[in-house]
Amino acid sequence: MTQRRVKELIVRPATGAAALEAMEVRAERFAAYFTEPPFSFVESPAYWLRYLMDLYGRTEEEVAARSAMFFDVLDPDQGESMVGFSGCVRHVDAAIIDNTQIGHWGMKPGDGYNIVTCLAKAAQHTEDGQGRTIYRRLMDARHHHMVPSNEGQIVAPDRRLWVRTAKGYAPVTRTFEHAGYSEVPLVDPAWAPHKDLGGNDWDCVIWAVRPDDVRAFYQSDSQPHVPVRTSSAADGVEHRA
Repeated sequence: MTQRRVKELIVRPATGAAALEAMEVRAERFAAYFTEPPFSFVESPAYWLRYLMDLYGRTEEEVAARSAMFFDVLDPDQGESMVGFSGCVRHVDAAIIDNTQIGHWGMKPGDGYNIVTCLAKAAQHTEDGQGRTIYRRLMDARHHHMVPSNEGQIVAPDRRLWVRTAKGYAPVTRTFEHAGYSEVPLVDPAWAPHKDLGGNDWDCVIWAVRPDDVRAFYQSDSQPHVPVRTSSAADGVEHRA
């Protein structure tokens, strides 16, 4: 059994200019994390920097339109260095759908997208004093941001939140299944995913959930998640793990 550590790590939201400034560091963490199975990506940090910015946005205006957010994991024992992060987009647009190709599974403009979550090995099995893992804290923080619809925007009643991961990657798929996600089949089974889907030639699986069906990730807090209908649910709030 993996030994879990009790340690205080900071989980801090970042959007707009603050998030754009740290994008290169996230790309480095991304590249290091996804070199291992089941992904085994060989792309450079420069590749992942382009990938993240394609999804997150390159300007504050683009970030705001997509309502994109990162949650960075900082280690106070290492000068608040970034040891991981999680990212999401509350409202995808045509460019994101084209980039990810998830439109072939039914993603539509206005849906939400779980961009990525990656943690350094030293932080992957870290718990807080209440026995909650950093990974699950990131998942819930992300959903508190993704579930609401932006004020003034018209959102389809069938809006869904999406995630993509490697087929058979049980630690991740179990977590999302617990939160209410279910696997989504291809709209057109004859379509063959492009080689570069997800950054490499890998066997991916697409999962989605409607916002009203999202459940909390914490086993100890398994009551249905109640959406917070505001456009600033996570903005400017610091969460400590």
